[in-house]
Amino acid sequence: MSDATTTEDRKGVIDSAGKAIENAKGSASRSIEAAGERARKTAETAGENPLALLAGGVALGMLIGVLIPRHHKEKEMLAPVGKRLADGAKAAAEAAREAGKEELNQLLPAKAAAKQTVSQILETAAGAAKKAATKAE
Repeated sequence: MSDATTTEDRKGVIDSAGKAIENAKGSASRSIEAAGERARKTAETAGENPLALLAGGVALGMLIGVLIPRHHKEKEMLAPVGKRLADGAKAAAEAAREAGKEELNQLLPAKAAAKQTVSQILETAAGAAKKAATKAE
């Protein structure tokens, strides 16, 4: 091989490497621009619908919580908290039920009085209709 052929081969390799570098730079630049555009669109969507973002975050948190196993120590420490929460929820439900019963009991006497009033009105109207029919004869 001559020195001229070796030099030309080197120049060809260098040119090919330079083209490959330029292509890689272009691809990297386009990828960065596309990623920026996707990030901008995601931010816009989150700004337009924050409840969906919140719901997605909660769902993701729940999924992670379900997938991570609980340790014995964690169960031991959180059991009293869970019991207090359950007891509080039961007490709140009982209070709501009692309040609902009281409200219904307050309405029932009013309902009975209204029924009696309507009966009296109907009796009076029937009596007036009989008197009017008697006078018309």
